[in-house]
Amino acid sequence: MMMKSNQRSARKRNNGGERNSKQGAALPLDIIQQILCRLPAESIISCSCVCKSWYALIHERPFIQQQLERTKNEPCQYLLQSRTGAFFQSLLLLDIHKERLAEISFKKMKLPTYPKLKLLAFYIVCSCNGLLCLAPKEKMDPVLICNPITKDCLILPSAKTVTGFERPCKSYHLGFHLDSSSGNYKVVREYTFTNNAASNFQLISVGESSWKVLSGAPDVVLEQGYETPIFWNGAFHWKISEVDHRNGNNSCILALDLSDEKFHTISFPEDERNCPRNYRLVDLGGALNIVEHNARFLKIWTVSGNKVGGFSIRLEHMYILCVPPRSLLQHDLICQLEEKSYLMQVFRWENGIQKCRLVKFCPAIARHLDLSIPGLPSLYRVVCFKPSLVSPFVASLALS
Repeated sequence: MMMKSNQRSARKRNNGGERNSKQGAALPLDIIQQILCRLPAESIISCSCVCKSWYALIHERPFIQQQLERTKNEPCQYLLQSRTGAFFQSLLLLDIHKERLAEISFKKMKLPTYPKLKLLAFYIVCSCNGLLCLAPKEKMDPVLICNPITKDCLILPSAKTVTGFERPCKSYHLGFHLDSSSGNYKVVREYTFTNNAASNFQLISVGESSWKVLSGAPDVVLEQGYETPIFWNGAFHWKISEVDHRNGNNSCILALDLSDEKFHTISFPEDERNCPRNYRLVDLGGALNIVEHNARFLKIWTVSGNKVGGFSIRLEHMYILCVPPRSLLQHDLICQLEEKSYLMQVFRWENGIQKCRLVKFCPAIARHLDLSIPGLPSLYRVVCFKPSLVSPFVASLALS
């Protein structure tokens, strides 16, 4: 009798569990949407495997838009790409605030058919709304737009459709961002060839079949290298060579407005004594800043205004670094963490090998605080990143 009683109790518990399961599955779809949208993007992708209805919901445009809007209010995370050995084996996603490091594998990247295409040969140029722009070193093609969370990847058309042939570049700057005026994601590239110092500009909207040649750029010399132009106020901004400035050109920044695809320049103050030296363009909290630094101090200049009312450049902050000069090779300001602290990447030489580390610079206490996060490579590139579900295949459609 006792055994039968236990069996009846077990059946009741099982039936109750089935009823609860059915009730859970019967939640309104909008409630499920609100729950899923609050999860990290990586977890949302895993949830898409639960059932067909969840898969369809997660891949619908309104849900992707809602998740994207939520990420805009969240702290930025950082993608680290190792600079030792092969460029691409995997990426590391760093959450500074939670001091957490997660690996993002590229083994299952959905690559279109392309001859001799290997992700190991690419480096991260920049990121926008969870999409990465990837490019090879010193070559025009191919340029990739991918989402490392969804594993979708799109190859942009070859530059051969414009230039007619492939040539090695002496300097190469690639920018990628959403043009809010048209709702299209656009890629711009500036490049110079080894036998010519003149800059060439091309532009393409993601989804178009060919690059457009841009003309009308002022006669200025841009800083050589592979720095990414800073997107601010609806335009891309490149640093004009300091050598060009010392030769009498007072312009310090070249800008390309995405809405009308026209160029303009931004100049230093007329007082030469107040002009920065050895500087970089940096985006600090959605603003365009000029960061001047050496082993002793850090100066942060702010650019304000617009092309109609005119631009102005003013010195916002000057900090003493308090770092022994001999121990410091180079430091790059990455972003502003809080109101009075900054994330910096410090490079050093150790036994003939270049290494780097992340530090939190706190000017109020004049200290550099090492971020000792296990698993960091010895040398790496840092790109600000906010994971999303945006697909590169529909990136040319308005999502804002």
